[in-house]
Amino acid sequence: MIAPDLLLAEFAGLMAKCAPRLFDMRPQLPRALDLSLQYRLSLWDCVSLALALEHDCPVLTADRRGSGA
Repeated sequence: MIAPDLLLAEFAGLMAKCAPRLFDMRPQLPRALDLSLQYRLSLWDCVSLALALEHDCPVLTADRRGSGA
């Protein structure tokens, strides 16, 4: 994947309009590890999932399993 460095400025502009609340991931690691092992998903994805579960938030993803892409 390639992109001009203008992408960084565009991303910064987007974040300025809609900055997410960031949470320390360390408290999520035990639950994330359990989810990762149970569902055979990456630990990194499961950290986000564990946080969403804790805060009763929906999870959005662009992943497509089985698409062959």
